[in-house]
Amino acid sequence: MPRRGLFSHENALVLILGITFGIVFFDRQAASNLMPFIQPELNLDNTQVGMIGSALAVTWALSAYFVGLLSDKTGKRKLVLIVCVIGFSLCSFVSGLANSFGVLAASRFFMGILEGGVMPICLTIMTLHSSEKRRALNAGIVQNGFSNLIGNMAGPIILVWAATHFHWRQAFYFSAVPGLMCAVAIWLWVKEPAKDIFASADGSPAKSMSLMDMLKVRNVAVCCAVSVFMVSWLITGFSFLPVVLTQYRGLPVTVMGNIMAALGFAAFLFGALLPAISDHIGRKPVVIFGCITSILAPLSALYFGGPVVALGALMFVGWVGIGIFPIFMGAIPGESLPRAQMATAMGLVVGIGELIGGVFGPIIAGRIADLTSIKLQAPMLVMAACSIIATLIALMLKETAPAKVAAAEADRAAAAVAGSTAA
Repeated sequence: MPRRGLFSHENALVLILGITFGIVFFDRQAASNLMPFIQPELNLDNTQVGMIGSALAVTWALSAYFVGLLSDKTGKRKLVLIVCVIGFSLCSFVSGLANSFGVLAASRFFMGILEGGVMPICLTIMTLHSSEKRRALNAGIVQNGFSNLIGNMAGPIILVWAATHFHWRQAFYFSAVPGLMCAVAIWLWVKEPAKDIFASADGSPAKSMSLMDMLKVRNVAVCCAVSVFMVSWLITGFSFLPVVLTQYRGLPVTVMGNIMAALGFAAFLFGALLPAISDHIGRKPVVIFGCITSILAPLSALYFGGPVVALGALMFVGWVGIGIFPIFMGAIPGESLPRAQMATAMGLVVGIGELIGGVFGPIIAGRIADLTSIKLQAPMLVMAACSIIATLIALMLKETAPAKVAAAEADRAAAAVAGSTAA
């Protein structure tokens, strides 16, 4: 009999896949965290520093769709995941060997190819092994919980410590080890979803869907559009909030650091809380709430003139939007298409959001700041606009939460019975 309670297979998957995705973010941001050590030694200019980040972002976006598609086509989700985890770990090791801009950029380029597909595959496996009442909660813990705990909170501390006490190259070598350990854990304890779970309702093999077929599904298209604006909101915030708080608002660097750390904790908290709530009250209202509440963070950074503690609290609440990412990137597309297309659909939403919103959002915000008189107000206003537009788009979602769908079907059946009885 399968184990229940704390030591269930479902909880084991949350732990293994969550830590794996946390290591993905740890490695993805390693170059940024170590750049103060890397830049002077390799004589990199600021354009090259930006190109290193962009190289990973672009390939990450493309990989999210194409690796997800590969895992769906082959049905070897576990094997593809293991290859990706081993591959990005080796790329991290190669980053430590870099003696020039070209080698470092190439290692990050290939890392993006291997890392981008990890999230849609992890979310697909997690969704297929989750009970209905915990589907979005598990996705939130895997995608947001561990990525923020390991990548955003522990990552900078560990990597800077390693670079300070040893060398930035050794820091990259160290960062490769946890990924290899995760690959072993996946091989030993993660089960490949049974093939019959992907069959159609009549038992026949599920039909494949093209990219355009998926985009014709209303929820998939809506989630892609929401992803563009919410990813733009997020990446623009990461890029410009520290500058706005210090240069525009005049806050000390230490205060800015404390506020940004609070936002990291907010991402960890809301990343599990909002998906869990959506399992009970529905996906659509939670996504709408997260989108509209996100306007609070940039507007507070610009206009709130009260105590710093209150400013931090307002921005903490305004960071609630990050909690809906597992819902519109994972739960809704996964529940809107046949199971055989789950990883592809999730990868499509992630990839479009990263490629359009993640790449162009911060560039547009920075360009407006350079060309207009409002300067650093521009990125915050772009964030606010993204929040409003995403809210309006989210209104077009169709509810997919199993509990809400079942309740709606029961209500319709009861109404039909009542109607026939009255007739």
